[in-house]
Amino acid sequence: MIDEMLGGGWITGVFGVAGRPKQGKSMVLLWLARHLAESGKRVLFVSLEMSQLQCMHRLMSQVSGVDSKLIARDELDFELSPGVWARDVVEQVKIPEGLVISNPVDRTLHDVQNLIVRTKTVLGGLDAVFLDYAQILDFPAKFQTVQGHVWISNQLQRLSLRLDLPIVTGLQLRRADTADEKKMPGMKDIAESDQYGRDATAVFYITRHKTPFDSEWVAGSELILHLGTSRFIENSAERFEVEDRFSRMKHKPWR
Repeated sequence: MIDEMLGGGWITGVFGVAGRPKQGKSMVLLWLARHLAESGKRVLFVSLEMSQLQCMHRLMSQVSGVDSKLIARDELDFELSPGVWARDVVEQVKIPEGLVISNPVDRTLHDVQNLIVRTKTVLGGLDAVFLDYAQILDFPAKFQTVQGHVWISNQLQRLSLRLDLPIVTGLQLRRADTADEKKMPGMKDIAESDQYGRDATAVFYITRHKTPFDSEWVAGSELILHLGTSRFIENSAERFEVEDRFSRMKHKPWR
């Protein structure tokens, strides 16, 4: 469904997945990276916050429906249903061969570029890079905050063009003024600098809200991915059911 929204699929350029804190940017990025790799593409997922092992546990949780915290602690000796043991289900999870998950030594564009080049060599090519997420990259000390983020945005765009790759990055949105997360965010809501939106080929904006079956401890179990202003189809959107406990998304077609 993302290919349809983009008029054919990811192309060279920087793409943003923008959400407010705890709305699920990392979950969406990992879900997109996994599905692209399962379609036969060669994909690099770069995390600047989580270790490679943490990402793998979340990925295994997405596929198996077993809590990633239990996977991490190896507490898997229980039944998911009569005769179906969690350990067996987790051990049967297959990570797509074309998906590489890594994290750089430092949060610099230089280290990210080195990871991309190395992965491209190992896989014999690369079709997309997912970066979680742009605003925590380091910028040169000579820049003030806003200038630094303009620099990061520009450098990501140049890196994408130089390597002829789509780079899909998370973008943090400013906290909402109200509790209404259904409100459609836009470029002015991107934290640190709206240059990220200006340089992007396209930006997907996340909105979420609770359903009647949610508990007070759940951030929301319906996620809508809106395609904002871009060269593609404007104002199109796709809907997903989300199981936060498993970082799991399921496409929910509009009726």
